[in-house]
Amino acid sequence: MSFEELYNSASGIIGIAHYDEEDEFEQDLNELMNNVDFSFFGQFDMIQDADEELQYQGLTLDEITKMSLNRYGNIIETLQCPISETYWVFVGVR
Repeated sequence: MSFEELYNSASGIIGIAHYDEEDEFEQDLNELMNNVDFSFFGQFDMIQDADEELQYQGLTLDEITKMSLNRYGNIIETLQCPISETYWVFVGVR
């Protein structure tokens, strides 16, 4: 699937940062936690739970997909913890 097809797929959160090292995860986590342009949205066991909660907050799957793939503008940043394999979700602007 091409990037354009993914971007227009309305699949929910797709752009997820996966880590091999806990130190890398913690560094990016601290960076987001201390960034005033991002808000911690939640920690989820399954990415589908994050999608559902974002939809409950009023976003469509199409908006969630696009925001998770955006590098600028309105963004959903998702980090997967290498130890617990939970998803840490942040919403913000870059």
